[in-house]
Amino acid sequence: MTPRNFDTHIRVKPDAIIQSYYSDRLYKGSDVSESEQMAVLEGKHYVFRFDGIAFGVLPDDVEILDRN
Repeated sequence: MTPRNFDTHIRVKPDAIIQSYYSDRLYKGSDVSESEQMAVLEGKHYVFRFDGIAFGVLPDDVEILDRN
């Protein structure tokens, strides 16, 4: 597995549905929307870490704050 370059600063929209990257468990965007995240675009999802868990979220469900 190649290392990820978390190069995009995002904020997840509160009404988004996010999925644990390694399981089928779904969460509400409001669970993480209060904080800004560093993410990487992999395939059709932005992948980010929150509380030690990797999540995937669709690009339409994030606000892009900055790209490195």
